[in-house]
Amino acid sequence: MSFYDTHDETTPLAPVETRYKELRALLIAEWLARPDLPAIKAQLAQARKRSSSALLRRKLKELNARETQEAKALD
Repeated sequence: MSFYDTHDETTPLAPVETRYKELRALLIAEWLARPDLPAIKAQLAQARKRSSSALLRRKLKELNARETQEAKALD
């Protein structure tokens, strides 16, 4: 038994924190096993960017349609 086992004054981790540490350890292990992870992350970021661009286009279309309706209502 080490000094830290007998003199540990920290509180036990909450289940959520324990799960976070487990997930982090799994991600690190996966990253070490798969050196192409940065490429995967770049692909995910690109997909996210594309989906946010599509969302922006859709919102702009909705705004234009609303402005057109308001302009017609004023006439």
